[in-house]
This record gives sequence, C-alpha cells and structure tokens, in this order.
Amino acid sequence: FREQAGSFTMPVDTAAFFDRFGEPPVTHKYGTAGFRANADSLARVMSVVGTIAALRSRSLDGHCIGVMVTASHNPVQDNGVKIIDASGGMLSQAWEPAATELVNAATPAEFDEALKFFANAVGDKTKCKVLIARDTRPTSQDFAQRVSAGASMLNAEVIDIGIATTPQAHWAVARCNMGQAYDQASYANFFARSIKDFLGDALASKLSPLYVDSANGVGAQSAVSLGEALKSVGVEWNVTHMNTGDGPLNDGVGAEHVQKQLQPPANMGVGDLPDKARCASLDGDADRLVFFDFREGGMRLFDGDRIAVLLAVYVAKQLQDSFPELKFRLVQTAYANGGSTDYVRDVLKVGVDIAKTGVKFVHHKAEESDIGIYFEANGHGTALFSSKAVQTLESSDLPGAKKVLVLRDVINEYTGDALSDALAVECVLAELGMSFDDWYALYPELPSRQLKTAVPDRGAVKTNEDETRVLEPSQLQADIDALVSKYTRGRAFARPSGTEDVVRVYAEAASRTEADELANAVVDAIKKNLC
Repeated sequence: FREQAGSFTMPVDTAAFFDRFGEPPVTHKYGTAGFRANADSLARVMSVVGTIAALRSRSLDGHCIGVMVTASHNPVQDNGVKIIDASGGMLSQAWEPAATELVNAATPAEFDEALKFFANAVGDKTKCKVLIARDTRPTSQDFAQRVSAGASMLNAEVIDIGIATTPQAHWAVARCNMGQAYDQASYANFFARSIKDFLGDALASKLSPLYVDSANGVGAQSAVSLGEALKSVGVEWNVTHMNTGDGPLNDGVGAEHVQKQLQPPANMGVGDLPDKARCASLDGDADRLVFFDFREGGMRLFDGDRIAVLLAVYVAKQLQDSFPELKFRLVQTAYANGGSTDYVRDVLKVGVDIAKTGVKFVHHKAEESDIGIYFEANGHGTALFSSKAVQTLESSDLPGAKKVLVLRDVINEYTGDALSDALAVECVLAELGMSFDDWYALYPELPSRQLKTAVPDRGAVKTNEDETRVLEPSQLQADIDALVSKYTRGRAFARPSGTEDVVRVYAEAASRTEADELANAVVDAIKKNLC
C-alpha cells in the first residue's frame, strides 16, 4: 500500500504486501458465493479478503464485518470465502467489483489503482473489527489464518469463532453489532428457546422422528449442539444424525445431491432406514435444506418451493386478512415450479414476485415486502419481516399475530439456515397437525426439464430483469412464445449461463413427455437463432 492514498492512511506499503502474500495465480470474480475455486488458487485471495473486510469495517465506523471460509456444496478440493456485512447480510453489491479488482491486482501499481475505491469509502477512519469463521475442509483452518493476517495488516480487532456454519457466522456478525452474545452456545440457546416458545409444553414432546443428512460437513456438530440446547429447555427433537463426517464432504450426500440428482444421500436409501422414514438433507455449510421420504413410487422430494409454500400456508392462516396494511409476498425465481406458484396465487391468495436467479437478488426482492418469504428450489431461503410488520403485529391482540412473531424468532432472518429452517418446518407441521403426506398433497408439481446448449457467445442473449424473457435476439423470444402456446400449462425460458458459454433452458408442461418436448424444442430455437 502507499503510505497515503488521498486521505486513506495505510500502515504498510504495497511492496510489503506483495512480498508477504505474492501475486494472484488466476483471475477470480466476487459473486453471490464470494470467491470460490479450487483451493490451490486461493491462498493470496484469503489475505486480500481479510484486508477488504477490515476496510469495509473502517468505512462503517468500526462495525464488525464477517468473513466465512467455505465452498458450501462444492467438492472438498474446492474452497471459498465471502464477506458478511455489518447487518448480518451479504456484502453490499457496490463493493463486489472493487473486491474483485483488488484481489486480481497483479502488480503494485494495479493494487494502488484498485485502492482508490476504498480510499473514497474509508477516508481517515481507522477503527475496524473482523469476525472469522470456517467450515471443516482441510484447507479452511490455514485459510482462516490468512484472512486474519490480511485483516491484521490494518490493525483490525480479529475475532475467530472457529468452526461454524455459514448461517451461524451471519447471525454472529449481526449479534456482535447489537452488543449481544454471539458465540455458538448463544446461537444454540437462542433458537432452542424460540422453538420452545413456538411449540409450548403441549407440542414440545411431539416432534416426529427425523433422519438428518449433514453432508459430512460442518452442520453435523452444530446440529448436535442445537439438539442438546433443545433438550435443556424441554423439547424432544427425535433426530438421528447421518453422514456426520466419516465420508467425503458433499460426495453423494447433501442437499445439492438430493435436489439435483433426485436421489437419496449415501447410507439413506430405502433399505437403510425404517419404512416411511422422514428425512432431511443439509449441504456442506448448512445453509441449504431439502426434505425427502419414500413411497411406493420412489423418493419424494420436498424442495425449497415446498418449504416456502408450507411457511406461506402458516403465515396466511395466522394473518387471516386481518392486516391489509402489511405487504405479504412470496418471492421465487423463474426456476420455481409452476404448481407452487399457482397454489400460492390462486389458493392462498398471496402475491408472488419473481426475482433474478441468485440468492442475493431474491433476498433483496423479499426486503421490499413487510413479510417476504423466499426459498430457491435448491433449499436456500428464509423469511424477512420489516420493522413495520413487527410493530404492527406486536400492537395486535390477535393470537395469530403473536404466533407469526414467534415464528420470526425460529427463523434466521439474516440468511438461509438449514438448521433453523428444518426446525421451523417441524414446528409448523406440528402446529398444523400435518404429516409429510399432507404437506406433499398441498399442490401437484408440474413436470419440468432443464437443459443447456453450447453457443458461440452467451453474451448475445439478453434477458429482462427476472430472466423470464429474452430481449435479444427478439426472434428467439417470439419462437419460444410460439412453442409454449402448443402445450397445456406450458412455460419455458432461456437464460445465458454466468460461468460458461451455454444457454440454460427450463421448461414445464402438463405431462413429462410434453415438458421434455418443449425443452428440446427451445434448444432447437436457440441453435437456429445463435449458431
């Protein structure tokens, strides 16, 4: 660093930084998942991210900023790192390009140039605090130390909470900035008390048995801690923990595997469990969740769409149109199954907003409502409550208002949290007296098909904001519209991949045959227009 960049004073010069941490071996881009790649290319990235987190903290007058070292559902040889903002949410999108530029600076001169953004944001502020957490990957401990080294170069106060789930890290940052206890025991105790408040004495001993796949990841030990905290307040969580770390991380296990492959995780097939066992699967850092069970027709998947609908059913039942001043919406992406969308709009009479694919876009869209529930199909989601909603419900004498407020405490509002979401589902099912069969019967899913096709230039495809329609080339959307009109309950869209030169296609229709036909026909239309 320069000794001074504008009014932005740094403790060491750029040459010292490069001497210590080296040059970037490959180019990285900060996205929804932060920086994520094969672990071999990330050592320097970790140090720079520690510095960025300290700078972000300085810009916010020393408020705590988090750094989570994880690659979530990726294979064990990968790793990643993302910054948690002072609110407990994701890093401000305005900082993402600057973070990318600083991480990829290949020379001291480029590094100095990239610092200009931070100079304007930080000014002469010097106080900073960085909280670091990590998952159980073999590279994560070393990477967390590198993050700490990068933050320490700006004399940051570094708090290392050790191994934690990604949602725990988000929760810890928010609590730290509220001056409240944020250690892992506090996390377990907080949610245990909230769950007991929801269930009461009558239901505290009536949670049905559940088999939980922890993807051989960090969620296993957190689930055990939460179970002990629940027991201490009188809640019997009848849970059997599976895939707790004896096998490879995310290899044939985890929510990503179950949802994408439509197959049960290792050790949890039909012959491994009791008949009609109720099951849940977390991903490697415990921020995604899906449920599944088995019937004669095979495995039944309860994905993010079904979780969102269940929570919407509960909230709608409690509100009962008594609070017209509150904007209550369900937020989905274009990948949400049309059966779920139709049920929420036509049966529950709850509005549905469609956001661009990616949790940061869905989360921000949900923030526009007073009560916004969102879950991507992959099982990542939560429910958000505005200050207006909280004040309105707190001032009401209606029992339903109090129940919604207690549900709010059961859910981790800061980010998708597989553990709190799992228990929120269990609480709602118990309160409504619903079985998995009842839950699955809420709506029929439309058969769907996802495909991708290689194109010379994916940048030639431009879509609208929520990615449901192609703007360029316009003829492609006209062709898709014509194809969709031929199929009963047909729906299809095409969107460029964010990572490879392909265009992704989603199609659904009233039958499996029609969904497959429509998807393949859209692929042919893409080839006609782009190849």
